[in-house]
Amino acid sequence: MRIIEGFRLRQIAGEYYILGEGLRQLQSGFNQVMQMNEAAAYLWENIEGKDFDEETIARLLMAENDFTHEEALEYAKQTLECWKNIPIIE
Repeated sequence: MRIIEGFRLRQIAGEYYILGEGLRQLQSGFNQVMQMNEAAAYLWENIEGKDFDEETIARLLMAENDFTHEEALEYAKQTLECWKNIPIIE
């Protein structure tokens, strides 16, 4: 998986947001701003511009949190499913 080109993480007034900054986002009808919590922003910063999968996300979560592998993998699956449905990853 990869983040779809043209989506950027921005920090505004201490909050994190994903913004679509390209023609592809406009043509696809993406006209929203998505707020992210710190954990999601951390994940985004560590996968931006890279290929990743559920295991990549799980490892990142375990590095920063007190998650078991199973907990981290479940959170990774939920996060990626959400991001696919928006869609901001492919």
